[in-house]
Amino acid sequence: MNRFLDRLRNGMARFMYGRNGTDQLNVALLFVYIAIILLRTVLLLFFPYEILAILSDVLLWVLVVVILFRILSRNLEKRRRENQRFLRWWTPKGAAYAAWNSRRRDKEHRYFKCRHCGTLCRVPRGKGRIEITCPKCHETMKAKS
Repeated sequence: MNRFLDRLRNGMARFMYGRNGTDQLNVALLFVYIAIILLRTVLLLFFPYEILAILSDVLLWVLVVVILFRILSRNLEKRRRENQRFLRWWTPKGAAYAAWNSRRRDKEHRYFKCRHCGTLCRVPRGKGRIEITCPKCHETMKAKS
Protein backbone atom coordinates (compact mmCIF):
# COMPACT_ATOMS: atom_id res chain seq x y z
CA MET A 1 0.00 0.00 0.00
CA ASN A 2 2.83 2.38 0.91
CA ARG A 3 4.54 1.62 -2.42
CA PHE A 4 1.34 2.46 -4.27
CA LEU A 5 1.03 5.81 -2.49
CA ASP A 6 4.68 6.60 -3.26
CA ARG A 7 4.12 5.85 -6.96
CA LEU A 8 0.96 7.97 -6.94
CA ARG A 9 2.78 10.86 -5.23
CA ASN A 10 5.70 10.67 -7.68
CA GLY A 11 3.35 10.53 -10.64
CA MET A 12 1.48 13.60 -9.40
CA ALA A 13 4.77 15.45 -8.86
CA ARG A 14 5.86 14.62 -12.45
CA PHE A 15 2.49 15.80 -13.79
CA MET A 16 2.65 19.09 -11.88
CA TYR A 17 6.26 19.81 -12.85
CA GLY A 18 6.36 23.09 -14.80
CA ARG A 19 2.82 24.01 -13.82
CA ASN A 20 1.68 26.90 -11.63
CA GLY A 21 0.05 25.02 -8.76
CA THR A 22 -1.71 26.95 -6.02
CA ASP A 23 -0.82 30.48 -4.99
CA GLN A 24 -2.42 33.21 -2.88
CA LEU A 25 -4.85 34.24 -5.64
CA ASN A 26 -6.10 30.67 -5.97
CA VAL A 27 -6.60 30.43 -2.22
CA ALA A 28 -8.56 33.72 -2.29
CA LEU A 29 -10.68 32.42 -5.19
CA LEU A 30 -11.36 29.26 -3.18
CA PHE A 31 -12.57 31.37 -0.22
CA VAL A 32 -14.81 33.33 -2.62
CA TYR A 33 -16.15 29.99 -3.89
CA ILE A 34 -16.99 28.85 -0.35
CA ALA A 35 -18.58 32.22 0.49
CA ILE A 36 -20.78 32.02 -2.62
CA ILE A 37 -21.88 28.50 -1.68
CA LEU A 38 -22.87 29.67 1.81
CA LEU A 39 -24.61 32.78 0.44
CA ARG A 40 -26.42 30.67 -2.16
CA THR A 41 -27.64 28.28 0.53
CA VAL A 42 -29.00 31.09 2.72
CA LEU A 43 -30.58 32.98 -0.17
CA LEU A 44 -32.27 29.89 -1.60
CA LEU A 45 -33.63 29.10 1.84
CA PHE A 46 -35.45 32.44 1.98
CA PHE A 47 -35.95 33.17 -1.74
CA PRO A 48 -36.45 29.87 -3.59
CA TYR A 49 -36.19 31.29 -7.12
CA GLU A 50 -34.87 28.99 -9.82
CA ILE A 51 -33.07 31.82 -11.64
CA LEU A 52 -31.07 32.56 -8.47
CA ALA A 53 -29.96 28.94 -8.28
CA ILE A 54 -29.00 28.88 -11.95
CA LEU A 55 -27.00 32.11 -11.77
CA SER A 56 -25.14 31.02 -8.65
CA ASP A 57 -24.39 27.61 -10.18
CA VAL A 58 -22.99 29.25 -13.32
CA LEU A 59 -20.84 31.56 -11.20
CA LEU A 60 -19.57 28.61 -9.15
CA TRP A 61 -18.67 26.65 -12.29
CA VAL A 62 -16.82 29.64 -13.73
CA LEU A 63 -14.83 29.92 -10.50
CA VAL A 64 -13.96 26.21 -10.58
CA VAL A 65 -12.77 26.48 -14.18
CA VAL A 66 -10.66 29.57 -13.40
CA ILE A 67 -9.10 27.93 -10.32
CA LEU A 68 -8.27 24.73 -12.20
CA PHE A 69 -6.95 26.66 -15.18
CA ARG A 70 -4.63 28.68 -12.93
CA ILE A 71 -3.44 25.55 -11.09
CA LEU A 72 -2.69 23.58 -14.28
CA SER A 73 -1.34 26.49 -16.34
CA ARG A 74 2.17 26.21 -17.75
CA ASN A 75 2.41 29.96 -18.40
CA LEU A 76 4.19 30.61 -15.13
CA GLU A 77 5.18 34.19 -15.85
CA LYS A 78 1.62 35.30 -16.57
CA ARG A 79 0.22 33.52 -13.49
CA ARG A 80 2.92 35.10 -11.31
CA ARG A 81 2.06 38.56 -12.64
CA GLU A 82 -1.62 37.94 -11.87
CA ASN A 83 -0.72 36.84 -8.35
CA GLN A 84 1.55 39.89 -7.84
CA ARG A 85 -1.27 42.24 -8.94
CA PHE A 86 -3.60 40.53 -6.50
CA LEU A 87 -1.06 40.78 -3.67
CA ARG A 88 -0.46 44.50 -4.38
CA TRP A 89 -4.22 45.01 -4.05
CA TRP A 90 -4.74 42.69 -1.06
CA THR A 91 -1.70 43.31 1.18
CA PRO A 92 -2.69 46.83 2.34
CA LYS A 93 -6.18 45.61 3.18
CA GLY A 94 -4.83 42.65 5.15
CA ALA A 95 -2.39 44.88 7.05
CA ALA A 96 -5.13 47.40 7.84
CA TYR A 97 -7.35 44.61 9.17
CA ALA A 98 -4.51 43.23 11.32
CA ALA A 99 -3.81 46.71 12.75
CA TRP A 100 -7.52 47.28 13.45
CA ASN A 101 -7.78 43.91 15.17
CA SER A 102 -4.70 44.66 17.28
CA ARG A 103 -6.12 48.02 18.38
CA ARG A 104 -9.47 46.38 19.17
CA ARG A 105 -7.81 43.84 21.48
CA ASP A 106 -5.67 46.46 23.25
CA LYS A 107 -7.59 47.11 26.49
CA GLU A 108 -4.89 49.29 28.10
CA HIS A 109 -4.90 52.14 25.55
CA ARG A 110 -7.32 54.36 23.61
CA TYR A 111 -6.63 55.42 20.05
CA PHE A 112 -7.46 58.82 18.61
CA LYS A 113 -7.06 60.02 15.05
CA CYS A 114 -5.61 63.52 14.60
CA ARG A 115 -8.17 65.74 12.87
CA HIS A 116 -5.43 67.68 11.15
CA CYS A 117 -3.07 65.07 9.67
CA GLY A 118 -4.83 61.73 10.34
CA THR A 119 -2.05 60.25 12.51
CA LEU A 120 -3.17 57.64 15.02
CA CYS A 121 -2.33 58.68 18.61
CA ARG A 122 -2.26 56.11 21.43
CA VAL A 123 -2.92 57.20 25.01
CA PRO A 124 -3.36 55.17 28.22
CA ARG A 125 -6.91 54.40 29.32
CA GLY A 126 -8.46 55.71 32.50
CA LYS A 127 -6.68 59.08 32.80
CA GLY A 128 -9.89 61.16 32.53
CA ARG A 129 -10.06 64.19 30.23
CA ILE A 130 -6.64 64.82 28.76
CA GLU A 131 -5.04 67.01 26.15
CA ILE A 132 -3.44 64.97 23.38
CA THR A 133 -0.66 66.44 21.24
CA CYS A 134 -0.14 64.86 17.84
CA PRO A 135 3.48 63.70 17.50
CA LYS A 136 3.55 64.49 13.79
CA CYS A 137 1.88 67.90 13.35
CA HIS A 138 1.80 69.04 17.04
CA GLU A 139 -1.94 69.83 16.94
CA THR A 140 -3.69 69.48 20.30
CA MET A 141 -7.05 67.94 21.02
CA LYS A 142 -8.98 67.25 24.19
CA ALA A 143 -10.54 63.86 24.74
CA LYS A 144 -11.55 61.45 27.45
CA SER A 145 -9.21 58.52 27.81
